[in-house]
Amino acid sequence: MPTVYFGDRNETSLKEYLDTAYHFGVAIGYPNHDFGVGDDIKRQDFAAMLFNAMNLQDTEYQPLTQLRDYRPVDFLKGGDRVVQELEEVGVLHDTRLRVGELFRTVKLEYGNPDEQVYIEGPRERYGDNYLGIQGTNDADETVDSIAWFPGEDGTETTLADVEAALVEPDEVFYNELFPGVTYKYDAGDYFVSFNGAGDHQLTDLDNGLVQIDEVDESATLNFFQLRYQQ
Repeated sequence: MPTVYFGDRNETSLKEYLDTAYHFGVAIGYPNHDFGVGDDIKRQDFAAMLFNAMNLQDTEYQPLTQLRDYRPVDFLKGGDRVVQELEEVGVLHDTRLRVGELFRTVKLEYGNPDEQVYIEGPRERYGDNYLGIQGTNDADETVDSIAWFPGEDGTETTLADVEAALVEPDEVFYNELFPGVTYKYDAGDYFVSFNGAGDHQLTDLDNGLVQIDEVDESATLNFFQLRYQQ
């Protein structure tokens, strides 16, 4: 059974039972990713949990979130609060995946990856999502980043959509590795970056750097990344 990364999970000795209750839909916790282990239970919540438990079907566990189907627009649905949530608990909004999570837990949740690749380090691909690997072997390898590249269907998400959802970025720069302009948002030990290739107005400087004169906000995303920055 995969571990659930509620913010207050380690405050109880019944954490394995908490995992089971969540994975089988008996209780899902609060939107802020806490389970509420120290809170008094309300009658309506107990009734809901009891109803859910009584209606469990004898089936094998199925993951509630398919990582391979995740898109940047899913992250943006949370607005600017998702950056704060990321800073607090390191969880990718709208999924159960946490940066720093062991890869063996990821495989329990999502199965084996589609392929292993090397993009700025070793990564394992799940659909359009690439999980960065940090570690030395299967016993202690962890997820240190999540990157997204558009698949065959592409994306309709633009840099304007990013700024509208997350407000003004902390840093804007030209990305030569993934050609385009990058919006970067800092979140404590983490950062989120969105890169869009478009008709940006650029100037090549004598020092080899690229100056951004004007951003094409209609540029669609060709790269999205969440990374732990040590």
